[in-house]
Formats: sequence, C-alpha cells, structure tokens
Amino acid sequence: MTAPMYPIPPDLLTGLQNSDDRLFEQGFRALFSVLVQETATALGEPAGAARVVEQAFVRIWDERAGIKSIDAVNVAMRKALHEGVVRAQSRRVALHRFERNEGVKNAGPRDAAATSPDIEQAWLRIRRAMHPEEAASSASHAEARVDAKHRSAAHMSGAMGRGKSWVIPALSVLGIMAISAGAFALWTMQRNSGDKVVQRALASSEAQMLTANNGLIGKITMADETVVKLGSGSRLHVSPEFGTELRAVALNGTASFAVASTAMPFELRANGVAVSLPTGTIDIRADSLAPTLVRVRVGQARLKVGDSSWTAATGQSFVIETGGKIREPTSVETDEALGWIDGRFIASGSVSDVVGKMNRWYAANAGIGDASIADRPASAVGPLDSLKVTIKSLEKSAKVQMVWEKGKMMFRAGR
Repeated sequence: MTAPMYPIPPDLLTGLQNSDDRLFEQGFRALFSVLVQETATALGEPAGAARVVEQAFVRIWDERAGIKSIDAVNVAMRKALHEGVVRAQSRRVALHRFERNEGVKNAGPRDAAATSPDIEQAWLRIRRAMHPEEAASSASHAEARVDAKHRSAAHMSGAMGRGKSWVIPALSVLGIMAISAGAFALWTMQRNSGDKVVQRALASSEAQMLTANNGLIGKITMADETVVKLGSGSRLHVSPEFGTELRAVALNGTASFAVASTAMPFELRANGVAVSLPTGTIDIRADSLAPTLVRVRVGQARLKVGDSSWTAATGQSFVIETGGKIREPTSVETDEALGWIDGRFIASGSVSDVVGKMNRWYAANAGIGDASIADRPASAVGPLDSLKVTIKSLEKSAKVQMVWEKGKMMFRAGR
C-alpha cells in the first residue's frame, strides 16, 4: 500500500511529543475516517481496514520518542499502515485456505456488517493498548458498554495461532498432568512479573475474539491443546500468537477450560478476577448478570482480586461479589452458574429473570405477555436439549402458561 501524505493535525504531533492522551485523541479523530477509507481501498474490506488503522495509531504512540516533526508522523503512519495491510492480507489468504480445507468459519472482522467503523470503539481499543495497566480494572465496564451496543454475535472462530490451527472437534477428556510444589512456586513467581504483558496482549487490537451465540455451546481445541467449552451468549478474547509467546484469554460470559500442560502458565482475566494456572481444569461464570463464580475442578490455580491473592486447590469454589467481597458459593449458586457444563439448565429469580436465561441458553426468543407476572418468583430446570421440559418446569413453579402469539412464545398468567 502506497499511502498519500496527509495533513497531520498539529494536535497529533503535540500529543505524541508530550504523551498527552487528549491531544493524541483529537488528532486520531481528525484522521480516522480518511485513513480507513484509504486503507479499505487497498485491503478490500472496511471492517478489517479499521483495525489496521487502529494498530497504526498504537504503533506510532509506542514509537513517539523518535517522532520529532509532522513529516516524521507521516512517514511513521505510512509505514505502519503499509505493514498492517500486508499482515491482514496474509492472514486472510491463510484463513480462506483453512476454511476451504476444514469446513469451519472464522468470525473475524470480515464477517461484520458492512457499516461505518465505530470511532468510539476504535478509540477505546487504542487507549487500552496505550495504557495496558488500566485495562484490567476497566475491562469489565468497557465490555458492558460494547455489549449493550452490539448484541448480535458470530459463530465460533477458527484458524488461530502461529503455525497451527484451532479446530472445533467434539470435546474430549484430557489427561491432566500433575506438577510438583517446586514447579508451582516457580510458575507463581513468573506470573507476578508478567501481569503487564498479559494486560497489553489482551488489550491489543490484534487479539482475536471467539463468540458463542445464544442457544449454542462452543467446543474448541486451542493451539496448545487446551480445550475450551464456551457457554451460550459468551465471548472470549484471545491474545495474539496464543500458545507460542503467551497463553492469555479474557472472558465475558461463562466457560470451562481444560488447560494443557506447557512451559508457560495459562492466564485468564474475567470481570474483576485474574486466574493463573499451569495445568488443570477451571470453570467460571463472569458476566454482568451475576457475581463472578470460579470453580477449580482439577489442579491448583492462583486467584487475584484487587489486592488479595490466594492459591485455590482442587474442589474449591469462590464467589467474587461487586465490591470485591470473596466468599464460598452455595450449592444452588454453583448449579445455576455451571450446570450448563453438564448439559443442565437451572435458573431461579423472577419470571423475567428465568425467561431471559431461557432465551440465552435455548435461543427461545420468548416474551412476557402479562406485565403482572414479570416479578413473580420462579424457577426452572431441564436438559439443554429439551426446551419443552424447561418450559413445563417454569409453568409449574410460577403458575404461568406459555402460549403462541403470532408465531412467538409468550408467557401469561396461568389459568
């Protein structure tokens, strides 16, 4: 890509020279749209072009110490955009080959709706990459804002990792290797020195995202042979070059990880909690709908919440409430949070709460046709492969009735 010289806003240069976020942002906003248009022409996909431009702004921020003039900004930007387009084209060619051979679809930027790039989301990602030390504390809030604007999610992503591909096989049982106490202590020390590396990787605009739509459960074998089971309505951000330079993921939703043993620890960040483990199995619910719940099924994991950190052993579970309070969950809480792993739907609360959870796990698109029942206490249980059983359970517990109205399931007061 041969990019033209652009009239660089003085604010952009001043922001770089003084490490001033506000001025740098003003320069970014002035240039973003025109750079995306030019890059899209070279790349052939608007959504991918926006990411290339984001990466270019992050790069010139990282190189700001050597940028002394408007001409230097132009040269640095042209170089970053050109190299970004080359990388994106190379990834696209490799991905097309993988999809043709393996029959899976990647839910990457090229699958996004052909709408104008969202400058607010772009700046959010750039700023997170500029200041990775802030990403851990703000990630859950940023995810909630983005999620509120973009409810639709794509299918599971494939083809990730350097030299290896992610596939979507049936979930299999993995043998878990034990580690010695000495190895665990060494891993803990390494983890403490690598937190900023993890934060920066997950904040990178090159991080990939896996999603499981409502009504679907994703099953993935990652490049390092870790097996992920991703719950309905969940999103998993994966660090660039996963399994070669770093094993780091960030979760919004619920998932189960059967972590393979390698030389590097597996790093998980989710809704206010940081989890590190060398190998083992960990289950977690971490979204905005309820307090975070973590269960260590196999192995030892290091958990950190705010200034508190501790080692959790096999069989231990914890709830992290809003504000950072840590406690053990009740059996009911664990069943409701993680029953899906065993193929069970378990929910309680109001009728509105339970119907919302049914829509997530069954993609039911059900509604409440009688406002008087919305806050009525309710519960429902059933297998994830039978919505009919779950509906009957809800009808019995809350004395409601499901009826079809214009092709849609609606719940009304029972007769």
